[in-house]
Amino acid sequence: MRRMIPLVGAMAIVALCAVVVAAVGSGASTGVDPACAKRWWPQPRQNACGNSSVSDTSLPTVATVGRLARAWVLPVPGGVGKPVVWQGRVYVVGGDGLLRAVDLATGTVGWKAKTGGGFSPPLVDGDVLLHWSEDDSDYGVLRRYAMGSGRVVWQQAAGSAQATADGNLYTRLVSARDLQTGTLRWEQPITCWYCGVAAAGRRVYVAGDLGEDASEAAALYALDARTGKVVWTASSKADMSATTPVLAGGRLFVRTQIASPGASSFEGTKMQIEAFRASDGTYLWTASAGTSRGTIGAFMPAANAALVVYPSAGGKLYAFDAATGATRWTMPFVLSAVSGGTPAITNGIVWFRDSANGRIVALDARNGRRLWTSKLLLARYEGQGSPVLAGGTLLLAAEQGLVAYRVGR
Repeated sequence: MRRMIPLVGAMAIVALCAVVVAAVGSGASTGVDPACAKRWWPQPRQNACGNSSVSDTSLPTVATVGRLARAWVLPVPGGVGKPVVWQGRVYVVGGDGLLRAVDLATGTVGWKAKTGGGFSPPLVDGDVLLHWSEDDSDYGVLRRYAMGSGRVVWQQAAGSAQATADGNLYTRLVSARDLQTGTLRWEQPITCWYCGVAAAGRRVYVAGDLGEDASEAAALYALDARTGKVVWTASSKADMSATTPVLAGGRLFVRTQIASPGASSFEGTKMQIEAFRASDGTYLWTASAGTSRGTIGAFMPAANAALVVYPSAGGKLYAFDAATGATRWTMPFVLSAVSGGTPAITNGIVWFRDSANGRIVALDARNGRRLWTSKLLLARYEGQGSPVLAGGTLLLAAEQGLVAYRVGR
């Protein structure tokens, strides 16, 4: 039985949650708001129209995607993490521990800067360029770099930074920091596993256990972005302790799971997508997403106001109607040890990494029909194979480095 839990105040204790960001899209039949794409896209995170979703006339369409061809390849020792694009530049961290600023048009490296290592993606918002790495610290080190030179502006011990909204930087510690200075504004004791938040319109959404003792079952929380105080809470019969809320079209989409009785692993766990109204947490619908084959997977949904796409640990890619939860289509895929990442939705195309061989496939969002497949990429690092689309370019993290595709004539 789903219930609403009374409001709870902010508490100063950290929680282990990763972060992504979104703003509510107001799309009509296409499910997108063209205005929001310019501010938030492109990032390897949720944008104003939903996570990994955008309408951009410079990107491939169903009619032109078949003409995609490699534009350039940037070789990087040890491969690269997920890239971020901002104003014609690509920011990406390599296996050699260097943060690179790369020209989106040509693949030419403008500057390189040392990091503390790791493949966590950079974060860009306006003139702020951030990267978090696992240095000699309890939580790691967060650095702000000058966008024009790569010079370190400041650094401090902090949780992993992966998102911004409303002038705040949200970290892996479920805390809010001033975007410009990194100064701590608030923290919340919401513990979770393999999870993250969505944030927009002075609201922050996270699923997990609230409190030091985690006595309450995991639930979905809406927090005030200025204070961290709980605005509303919604719960479910299913487990919400390992999920990232996805915000699109005024709805929150949450991957939940129901474990098989007596099971000692995730084998047989029932996967599902649940939808809630973002304004007040009202339950909307539940859609079944198959049964796990031994892992719940690193995959999270992609969504816009019309469509929710989820690669289930049961080995199927599901497309659900965002308003009703009805299944529009499914497509099988092969799970692997490095299964991870999030699909993307652009111009009526669903982009998805086939974890069996590292290839990126483009599917018709209306029916799941395969439109295009990239050459072999073999991205080794979990989640790094998720596609990033920007400025007419499809960017892929691969073992050989960074690969760019564009539509040819």
